[in-house]
Amino acid sequence: MDLPPIVDNIFKCAPQVAGTVYHYSVKFCWSIACKIAGNIWRIFVEPLSRFINGVFFVPVRIILRNLFEFALLPVNMPLYILFGTNLSNLLLTFDTNAGLFALVMFSQYVISTFIFGVSLGVISGVLLSAFHKSMPIPNYYYEPSIRRSFGYIKDVIWKVVFKLIGIELESPEISPEPNSFNVPVYEHPIVQTQQKLTDPEQVVSVKESSTFKDAQEYPYTESSSSSSSNANSDLNIHATSISDLGASSQGIDLGNMTPMSMPDTNGEEDYDIDETSEITRLWDSDNSYAADTARTEGVDDISQLVYRNRIKKAIDNIDLRNL
Repeated sequence: MDLPPIVDNIFKCAPQVAGTVYHYSVKFCWSIACKIAGNIWRIFVEPLSRFINGVFFVPVRIILRNLFEFALLPVNMPLYILFGTNLSNLLLTFDTNAGLFALVMFSQYVISTFIFGVSLGVISGVLLSAFHKSMPIPNYYYEPSIRRSFGYIKDVIWKVVFKLIGIELESPEISPEPNSFNVPVYEHPIVQTQQKLTDPEQVVSVKESSTFKDAQEYPYTESSSSSSSNANSDLNIHATSISDLGASSQGIDLGNMTPMSMPDTNGEEDYDIDETSEITRLWDSDNSYAADTARTEGVDDISQLVYRNRIKKAIDNIDLRNL
């Protein structure tokens, strides 16, 4: 079936018309969009990018470049002194021969410096060790104090200033410490007299007279007699307990008796104050306690001091062989 020529022409021209409309419409819209985007970039984005680049990126690039050059300064200085160039110029105008020559020179410099330092250290160590071995040096340590040095300098400056002004500095008076006082020492008249006398007979006569004088200075009263009688009763009970032990242990070597080997008499309660054992008789036979009868307390009498001397000698005569 053949179509009319008009319809056939419409079908033939339709793609061309659609292509033409699409081409012009899309191109027109794209051109409009590009113009709008360009205006936005030129008005808003470009000034902002310039501001950010000028404020942030440019200073960062400058700082990094300067830091890199500062880090390469130990290398650039020998290169500039020896060859009149630097590392950046070498990188820009790199020559293989010049680079190898610089590398050889740098390695030789490092090796020679290392050998010189090692040899100098070895020689110095040998010389110092030989010197210390031949002439020993004492171990003195000095720790400088900055505060003390400044204090000394300040004192010197103040002294100079006061001397220039005409003010005389008074030296501080040294006051005694609060705890440094002399404690009075009491000496018994017997000790004072013994230091002056040299004859033993005079010393014995002075002891007897001083003992009699002490007895006169402290007269016998009821209170003192009661206190001394109580003390004497305690001492007599102690002496009686020792005498009972001696009487109950006849035939035992009293010279080798010790408190650990003596029998237990805690259960016996009958004490005879008038009895004396062999140990007490041995104490009574010793007359060397006269020098120990010096009066030291106002409430004690001579008999109590005699008993004290006996007890002290009994403690000194304890034999430790049987412990």
